[in-house]
Amino acid sequence: MLAAIGAIALFSLPFLLYVILRRYLPAWNPPVWLLVLSVAGVLLAVGGSVWYGQDRGMRPGSNYVPARIGPDGRLVPGHVASEEEKTTR
Repeated sequence: MLAAIGAIALFSLPFLLYVILRRYLPAWNPPVWLLVLSVAGVLLAVGGSVWYGQDRGMRPGSNYVPARIGPDGRLVPGHVASEEEKTTR
């Protein structure tokens, strides 16, 4: 419950700050350079998210091997199965 309240608060914070800004500075308009930097930041964030998703995604038809305890008692992290692992299963 506390995590949900925190998530809602973090989501609402920019909107609340905008309402406060408009309430106390109604005639203020942001300068063009601030708008350009804001748009550039949004484009970089979207582009970085797409790039990360493409870089870290699994190829279609590949198999994911979940984490497990190895024969020596150590944790073997989850990974995409290699060709050798596909043939032995």
